[in-house]
Amino acid sequence: MSQASDYTVDNSTGANVRIDLNAIFGAIATNNSAGSDNGSIQNLGFFADTTLQKLRLKEATGNNFVNLRGFDGSLPLPDGTVSSPSLFFNDDINTGLFSSATDKLNIATGGVERVEFGTTTIFNEDGADVDFRIEGDTDANLFYVDAGNNRVGIGDPNPDGLLHIGTGDNTDGTDVDIIIGGSSVNARQAKIRKKIQSDDRALEIYPGTGSSPEEIRIFRDDTNETMRFGASGEIYLGTVNWPTGSMGKAAGRVLIGDGGDLTLWNETNSAGGGASFKLACKEGGDAAKIGFCQMFGGTVNTSDQTGFLNIKISDASGGGNTKVRIDGDGLKFNSDTAAANALDDYEEGTFTPTNTIGLTLTNNTTAHYTKVGRVVFIQIDCTFSGSADSSICGIIQGLPFTSKSGCINEGALQFYSNESDAKLDASDDNTRIFIGASESRIDIQNITSGNFQTRAFMVGRRFRIQMNYLTA
Repeated sequence: MSQASDYTVDNSTGANVRIDLNAIFGAIATNNSAGSDNGSIQNLGFFADTTLQKLRLKEATGNNFVNLRGFDGSLPLPDGTVSSPSLFFNDDINTGLFSSATDKLNIATGGVERVEFGTTTIFNEDGADVDFRIEGDTDANLFYVDAGNNRVGIGDPNPDGLLHIGTGDNTDGTDVDIIIGGSSVNARQAKIRKKIQSDDRALEIYPGTGSSPEEIRIFRDDTNETMRFGASGEIYLGTVNWPTGSMGKAAGRVLIGDGGDLTLWNETNSAGGGASFKLACKEGGDAAKIGFCQMFGGTVNTSDQTGFLNIKISDASGGGNTKVRIDGDGLKFNSDTAAANALDDYEEGTFTPTNTIGLTLTNNTTAHYTKVGRVVFIQIDCTFSGSADSSICGIIQGLPFTSKSGCINEGALQFYSNESDAKLDASDDNTRIFIGASESRIDIQNITSGNFQTRAFMVGRRFRIQMNYLTA
């Protein structure tokens, strides 16, 4: 190991020439080996640096050394740059390897960085329009990055979206499956399948790929479940709690949670348009014969929010006939749309018959009424008492509704007793019981005089009346 002090031969004596030549040849033979450069190494001269354990070459400028090889055979390289990699090809000097920073290895082609290996492996960091492809055994486009369109294809070199999983063509072929979960076919594994057969192009979801049925759950955020498809085929909307009563879980059964509305929406701008809910069933083995019940809901017109509901029933030819319509007028039947024919009310209740013009009326039983639309049915059982004189006081007041104008309602079933024995007064032929127009009372009239019956007639009699009358 030696390093000459300089490369000048002293020719003053033969001994000095020999000494200088020996020193120079020794330095050359050992590549100027030493712990540091003493300044004698010439530009483009070799230097075996025993401190760095590297063979080095002095630059042409004489300012620095370039590391050529480690004493252990290693090959040190300068960092280089993307346009001038440190390891390159003779005929392609901007394609090769370089290091952009500590602990990073970069690959460049054509002066553009393609890959960076470091704490994070990055492909195409410069954002060039250069696609990236990984081949499988038989699939040349097993993984494909369409850089220009910022899309990824799996099995497809022309992805139509951010992620496109396909077969690479638009013809019938093998179904495309996406598997999620465990490593074998069982309940821990789920599958999404796109059918691409000529007669079947459905999207299928399998919550379990084994024989054990599993659930599908849909959440609107991290904790709140919106919808669930149960393992037995039942559907939950807005709830996860199936009732513990007699309704078991089964396919086709739908449970709506507390406060939830099942809304069928039809976006339409036409009067009479609306959404439809249809219950249908095939008749026997004939797929063309379908019986149905269909409900339509919408707005009567486009100028307000007045709604309607139609119920249609299929006929023998398969057409739909309206049987019930509900709108702002009330309940209508068949094809009748007239407001005057609508059934708009049903009500049941009790009332208290009275007489405030001179008689005491005692109700033997509670009086009842039933109102269906404009027809009112009443039941009364009462007895009169007081002074038996000629004052005309024969009325029963306090009916629950006022009668229709222009319409006099005669009694249907009427019983009134004798004054003394509470038996039917079958011999009286001069009494009329009716409800006059626009009245809320029953008139007990003396036919001959046209006036109310007198107190002398009324006192002690019991009236059992069942009547129908029309309201206003």
